[in-house]
Amino acid sequence: MAGNLIARMPRWIAWLALATAAGLVAMILPVASGKANVQAEGLVCTTSKTESFVLTTQTGYILTPDGNSLYMWGYANGNDPFQYPGPNLCVNQGDKITITLRNTLPVATSIMFPGLQGVNVDGLVGKPDFASNSLTKPVLAGTSATYTFTANNPGTYLYESGTDPELQVRMGMVGALIVHPRGPVPAGSPPGTQGPALADHGYAESWTQYDTSHEYIHVLSEVDPDMHAAVEKAVAAMPTTKVAPSYDLNKYHAHYYFINGRSFPDTISPNFAQHLPSQPYGALVHVTPNGGSAPPALIRYLNAGPVTYPFHPHSNHEKQIAVDGRVLVNPTAGPGGTPVDTAIDRFGIVVAPGQTVDTQFVWTDAQNWSADSNAIDVIVPKQGNRFEGPYWSGSPYLGVKNTLQDETTQYNLCGEYYHVAHSHALNQSTNYGQFMGGMLTMIRVDPPGRAACTSPGY
Repeated sequence: MAGNLIARMPRWIAWLALATAAGLVAMILPVASGKANVQAEGLVCTTSKTESFVLTTQTGYILTPDGNSLYMWGYANGNDPFQYPGPNLCVNQGDKITITLRNTLPVATSIMFPGLQGVNVDGLVGKPDFASNSLTKPVLAGTSATYTFTANNPGTYLYESGTDPELQVRMGMVGALIVHPRGPVPAGSPPGTQGPALADHGYAESWTQYDTSHEYIHVLSEVDPDMHAAVEKAVAAMPTTKVAPSYDLNKYHAHYYFINGRSFPDTISPNFAQHLPSQPYGALVHVTPNGGSAPPALIRYLNAGPVTYPFHPHSNHEKQIAVDGRVLVNPTAGPGGTPVDTAIDRFGIVVAPGQTVDTQFVWTDAQNWSADSNAIDVIVPKQGNRFEGPYWSGSPYLGVKNTLQDETTQYNLCGEYYHVAHSHALNQSTNYGQFMGGMLTMIRVDPPGRAACTSPGY
């Protein structure tokens, strides 16, 4: 596996040169977080000691790396300003959750929780209101509604608008709900919720072993800027026209593709990067070899778009361990009903619209290469014959840095590796048709001793 990476590294670094030529590199890793005392990478959780949340609908703008700004709708936490996507709500299994929606939009909206059961709206079971084009009770402009449910199953879930969803979800009315397992495992729990079969999936035998510093989230989505401009114009005219915003979806054509509401290279800027005030979540994945001293990366994929996204961790596989909030363990297939691991390695993680997929990523240094004791079996090109991009350490060995050519800007801190990870539908790895953008991020592999790889301000 490491051999594949080294063989391909110069080509992928050359891609980064394209971003440099376009004037984009200034927005990548060195950009500092805009908030103090927050984690720069990984899953950022919005939590509540009382298991109660308030989501307020907001309008605002997001920025793209090619200098565009796009009008959006979204869910904000309480009185916070607009953000896209909505806050990552993190709860524990068994919690009784209360979410109040305050609607400040000029049209009715709502929230749906696909995959969760027993969701009540204002104390009643949510039912479709087809006259209002709503899959649940519509919340009128200027009013609120309260959703209650018990988080019975640990896993990854979308929350999204259930009212005029073809329009509102594409306008940005989406977010993630994470249900963490909690322990100890209750007596009488069904097979597959305890023991080694579940531990093999990263859902530890003790349900308290989750570590959000090694969890990552990829909310996948897209935007047709013409649609968003049409809705913005309609909203501006509503005080006089009172005509609800709409769009002819036969004309829909996406031009921007996002991970966590960002296009590459913004995807690898840290959480709460200053230059992205309404797009708080980065998408850089960070691991150490063979798991190192840290557990494998748990990557949660959520498809908030209208089409399938085939996501690909370049030159590696990821183990698909759960789909739609259900861990891939067959509880009765083994002898005597022993749980059987049905997780599967994927070259591409195909995420259907509305679906969530949980994966594990482990980078294995299979050859244990060493510049001193186990050298690679090909000659590294002389310095003058190779391109030394910003993430190149000057050496093919993990943890080794060599002198680079003069005037070479380097973001590689301590000889770490960078993998490209992207949508395998390559039109989705573009910014308005320009390649090396869109639904693309990186996986960073640090040498042992990750503390030595910490960048000031990042």
